Amino acid sequence: MIEIPGQCFDGASSAATPAVLRVDEAGLVTLDIWPGHLPHVLSDLEISERVGNIPRLIRFPDGSQFRPAQNDQVDQVLARFGHARGSRWVHRLESHLRYVAIAVVVMVIASFGLVKYGIPYFAKVAAQTVSAQTAASIDDGAMQVLDKAFFAPSKLDPATQARLRARFDRMTTVAEPGFKYELLFRAGGPIGANALALASGTIVMTDEMVQAAKNDEELVSVLAHEIGHVVHRHSLRRAFQSSVVALLGVMLTGDVSSVAQIVAALPVILVEAQYSQNLESEADAYSLAYMQQHGIDPIHFKNLMLRLEKKHAGQGKIPSFFTTHPETKERVKLFERLGQQNGADVK
Repeated sequence: MIEIPGQCFDGASSAATPAVLRVDEAGLVTLDIWPGHLPHVLSDLEISERVGNIPRLIRFPDGSQFRPAQNDQVDQVLARFGHARGSRWVHRLESHLRYVAIAVVVMVIASFGLVKYGIPYFAKVAAQTVSAQTAASIDDGAMQVLDKAFFAPSKLDPATQARLRARFDRMTTVAEPGFKYELLFRAGGPIGANALALASGTIVMTDEMVQAAKNDEELVSVLAHEIGHVVHRHSLRRAFQSSVVALLGVMLTGDVSSVAQIVAALPVILVEAQYSQNLESEADAYSLAYMQQHGIDPIHFKNLMLRLEKKHAGQGKIPSFFTTHPETKERVKLFERLGQQNGADVK
């Protein structure tokens, strides 16, 4: 017989009574303070899991409870009569520093892999499930916020707007179908020279960006870059990566009906969050390929980037185009590398 000292609670009050729990050779359990107490088999009892040295509780069907003085004795009883819980490995893990260290390392590696590779991958998959109608709804809401918080009506003359829209329309005729491409002009205000690509194909170019360019080819290089963001659904991917709850909802249920509400933060993401280098590389590669296919010298993109950087270098503040995109020198080097890989001279 195994005897386990401890305290007993009758279930009606918080008063504790010293008691001994006895387990006989057949595995029947009794309490010494209740001589007439009918024995119970272990399967009738609810035994709490062992967590470190925290006292366990053994609950009887009538509501009474027994708190053993030693957790090890309870483990011995459970093991002897074939009731060892699967959670014993948790206690074993807690009791050995080496196992704890291994568990921490595994968790760190798994977390890094999830953030670095898992979430971006699932965000890409989720973005593909968003319909054109839902993307258009997201764009409408995003533009309302952008116009209210950041933009002002464009002051570009109608002829300039018409000329650039005509150029943009020619560009989108060879772009991937399935998007509602539209070019809007706005005064950039606090975000300065910039261009933003929304979910359904809307691209916003600020007056300041147009004024910074010396020719239309420089603006075409930027527009091609933004079309690349649209084609690869970068704005949605960034939104999903920033909203893990939305991402999990889409991946688990396939329901995108509430995406427009969940991605309500898209305007802030577009203005303040930086594109990852992988997404930027995809957009730059698209822009470079377009320019090569249409006989446009890639040097125009480099010239505009360097001019914008030089213009704003002494103003004590970096324009939003450089806060929402990688550092200019890095982007120029990236563009040069992509150009060399594709046979273009961007030096």
